[in-house]
Amino acid sequence: MTQLDKAIINDLILLYQADEASAQTRSYLEQIAKTDHALAAQLAAKVSPLPEIKFELDNSDIAQKTTLTKIQSRFKKQIAMLAVITFLLLCIPFSAMQISGEVNWTVFDFLVMGGLIFGAGMLLLLLIKESNKWGTRFAYAIYIGLVFLTFWINLAVGIIGEPDNTINLVYYVSLVLSILALFWCRGRSKPASIIMLLNALSFLLIPALSELTLPGSISDSQGALVVTLFSLISAAGFLMSAFLLYRNR
Repeated sequence: MTQLDKAIINDLILLYQADEASAQTRSYLEQIAKTDHALAAQLAAKVSPLPEIKFELDNSDIAQKTTLTKIQSRFKKQIAMLAVITFLLLCIPFSAMQISGEVNWTVFDFLVMGGLIFGAGMLLLLLIKESNKWGTRFAYAIYIGLVFLTFWINLAVGIIGEPDNTINLVYYVSLVLSILALFWCRGRSKPASIIMLLNALSFLLIPALSELTLPGSISDSQGALVVTLFSLISAAGFLMSAFLLYRNR
């Protein structure tokens, strides 16, 4: 018998003694034991059964997986609700078109407005999903509201002059950069408050930049008043968001 055979036999003996061996293994060992007295003595010895191995999941892992599943399920429901709200809001101008000829939206108008509403809602959901503080959520709601209004007004009539005025692109660039910065800092309150301050500053400086680079872009006193009010209100909203975010950091 080779060393390998002996090692295999020794392993099978342990199974036999613990009464865990199959019928074929038992028969094989008992056949050999008829001519091997040492093996027969080993087979006759009784040992305790092999310990049962139990695999248990850590309670913290189970709780973490359950929480993650709940968050994903809630987020899917929120997206579905957002889609329904977007559809219902778009029904308002559609219904108005059936009543009055003054409302004349094209398919492109509906697509743009639907994209703005759904996009603003998605941004809000993504920014607030990591925070349970109402102050932080309210701050981001103000911010998203200002983003939505800026895009809407700029696309509809233009904040400074006509919608195709080059200076109006600066509003888009400012807001897009702020959105990217918020995701880069993962919505943490302290850096987010700084981003809001920069937004407020940019909205105050854009009209001045317009007059420096394109003299006469704010052509009349009424236009200047509207742009000034828009800039002040927007800056105040961004400052409020910055204050709430810093307070709830």
